[in-house]
Amino acid sequence: LRFRAGNTRLSVHGHVGAKRDLDLDFSLDADNLALLAEGARGQLQASGQLGGTSEAPVIRFEAKGSGIAHQDLKIDKLSARVNLDWRGQRESEADIAITRLTFDGRELTQFNAKLEGTTAGHAIRADLLAGKTSLHLSGKGGFSAGVWTGNIGDLFIDDTANLDLQLDTPFDLMVSAGAFRVAAMCMHGKVARLYGEASGDARGWRGKVEEHTCRFLLPLPEGHLPALDHRGCPLCHARDQFGHSVDHPVADGAAGSRHDQGRDRQGQGEGQEQGEGKEGEVGRLVAL
Repeated sequence: LRFRAGNTRLSVHGHVGAKRDLDLDFSLDADNLALLAEGARGQLQASGQLGGTSEAPVIRFEAKGSGIAHQDLKIDKLSARVNLDWRGQRESEADIAITRLTFDGRELTQFNAKLEGTTAGHAIRADLLAGKTSLHLSGKGGFSAGVWTGNIGDLFIDDTANLDLQLDTPFDLMVSAGAFRVAAMCMHGKVARLYGEASGDARGWRGKVEEHTCRFLLPLPEGHLPALDHRGCPLCHARDQFGHSVDHPVADGAAGSRHDQGRDRQGQGEGQEQGEGKEGEVGRLVAL
């Protein structure tokens, strides 16, 4: 496929498919995106190659753009350099930066993401700024047989005011072409704790987010929640060796402690249950 209109050029050559090797080259050089889509505007230069197989793809991609807009999407500036070899034959890297992304009336001031390392073990980092609220994430991961698995070791959210959430302990991620999973995670801050977990596949997604405002968090005995540090978290559930949810009551003798429950916000998904938060015990949270 070749297309040219004025100074805008588009080229796509090759093939893709689940049962054959990937072999696709593409390039776009557009100083006016309106020639490609009605109502669009902006400049975009992009090129890349897709090779390997669907189970172990090789992706090379570079892009630069500015003033991009189409319908509800706007991007002031875009820069991306991706060089991934999931076959494991060489190291991979990716560097993506987006400035002022607006979609459906919501604005992301700045987004930066980086990946460096081998297929089996690489480091990831993401930094996000939306107004005065910032999010910082870092971890490590690996890719094998079409599935990326990772572990997030550092995550915190700050709005320069009251919100100052930090991750209690690392949590796991899994992403494939047909499914994803975010394992149970818990964050603590000055005035609140946040719990969340989610998963999805071709049938849909299921998730849960709980936010509790706490004057004083009831302490849990050390050792009862192996996935947490000694501070414990009343919003997180213990898991037995098979990964199921386990209710664990807070130890007696915590008289005078008070857990003020905030409003629960739950992701909409099929088959989801709502845990009952009660003073003096840990509410049951569904294991997805």
